[in-house]
Amino acid sequence: MLGRVLAVLARKKTISDESVEKSELARCLTVVDLTLLGVGSTLGLGVYVLAGAVAKNEAGPAVTISFLVAAVASAFAGEFTFVLQNSSLVWYPKD
Repeated sequence: MLGRVLAVLARKKTISDESVEKSELARCLTVVDLTLLGVGSTLGLGVYVLAGAVAKNEAGPAVTISFLVAAVASAFAGEFTFVLQNSSLVWYPKD
C-alpha cells in the first residue's frame, strides 16, 4: 500500500520532442524575467514574515487594529482607482 502511494507521488510525465514543438504556449520569459520573478516572490514573502514577527514581538493585540486600518485604506485605494478609471480624467486605450 505504501509503495503504491509513493509510486503515484513520484511519477513523472514523459515529454517527447514533438510535444515540445507542438506546444501552443509562447516561450516569452527570459532568464532576467524569471530571476526577477523569483526575487520578487522572495521579497513579497518577507513582508508577511516581517509583519508576523512585529505582531508577535512589538505590537501585541494592537496589530488587529493595525490590520483593520490597512484593510480599510486598501479598500478606499481600490475604490479611488476604480473611480479614476471610469472618469473623464484618465483615458485608457482599448486593445
